[in-house]
Amino acid sequence: MPAGKSPAPIELARDDKDDHRSLARIAARLLSFAEQENEALAEIDKIAAGIERAVRTRYFILRIVTAVFSAFALIALLFWIVAGFTGTDLGWRPAGIIVPLLLLAVGPAFYWRNFQYGLGPIRITRPALYSGGSKANIETLEKLFEYLSRRTAPRAYFRTRAGTKRYISRHVFMGRLRGLLLSENPSDRAIVLPPYGFWFSGEIRIEADPEDIIAALKLKRRGGPGRDPKYGYADAMIDLIDNPELADIDLGDEIAARRKVEALLVAWFQTHADESGDAPRSDMVRPYAEKVVKRLRITRRSRQNISQKTEPNMPV
Repeated sequence: MPAGKSPAPIELARDDKDDHRSLARIAARLLSFAEQENEALAEIDKIAAGIERAVRTRYFILRIVTAVFSAFALIALLFWIVAGFTGTDLGWRPAGIIVPLLLLAVGPAFYWRNFQYGLGPIRITRPALYSGGSKANIETLEKLFEYLSRRTAPRAYFRTRAGTKRYISRHVFMGRLRGLLLSENPSDRAIVLPPYGFWFSGEIRIEADPEDIIAALKLKRRGGPGRDPKYGYADAMIDLIDNPELADIDLGDEIAARRKVEALLVAWFQTHADESGDAPRSDMVRPYAEKVVKRLRITRRSRQNISQKTEPNMPV
């Protein structure tokens, strides 16, 4: 498709039933089991936020350059038009000013396109820019993007505000900033320059069910029944048993006790994190903290009962 031409829209009624086919939710299903989709989406948002921070300054400068030179070109054009109405003959000299200004205004877009896809036709996938996220999760996302960039892959699309369905080029999954397509924030997705057509910020959806894509990629998901969880919760719970701070927890205040256990678990994960520094948040360890508090209450009650039974009778 030639640059500058937008794909022909396909008029369809608004259909919210394809929300489960959003790119982010499909990626989340690849990273974890269905019951932990929200946790996986939080991880995806974290990865996308890291990419946005890495390119924020560069993108902001390019937007300023485009706006400044576009404004100068518009002012020069208006000056030329006004001069024509007033009978002042400036000849074609203003064109020598306006054309360079226009070139400078569109220059950032060409630079941004080259930064993401390279010059000329897109034939190879560019190395992706990531900042944050575990190595395993990034590798899984890259497998998804590689699959969607194939000619035989399900087509990707987004919906306009009017519900119009517009297909996008598969080459968008081959750019350096493809990870931003997973972001929940439209302004982050708008940073990605499509290789063909016009800019868009709509949420990308795929014409396939998540389970079909998982089967096609032959990936083993983490985090569900019978699968290894994303974080080493079992190891954390075992190590927590020997933590002397558990004995000092006041179980009279259940909320305070749970928060204390959450803090201990988060601290353990931060201490044992890999080179990515990835660790679960307090809300992610909360179910395990509640189990620990419940077990502590049972254990202390049992010890108290045993102590009462073995305590010798005091003389009257």
